Amino acid sequence: MALIAQLEKELKGIRNELRQLRLMYKQLAEKVVPVVEPDEVENKAIRQQDKIVSEKELLKAVK
Repeated sequence: MALIAQLEKELKGIRNELRQLRLMYKQLAEKVVPVVEPDEVENKAIRQQDKIVSEKELLKAVK
């Protein structure tokens, strides 16, 4: 039983370290790649439904 308790303690420590690493990575990523809100044109493109083309139209565009 002492071995299981020790293992649980080690696993909790590893989980804690992983949480800290994820937080540090997130903070680093936010510094490197700043969060920028999309402008009006980008918002429109995001909201707009994509047009699905036929195979014929696709082959015509490739030629």
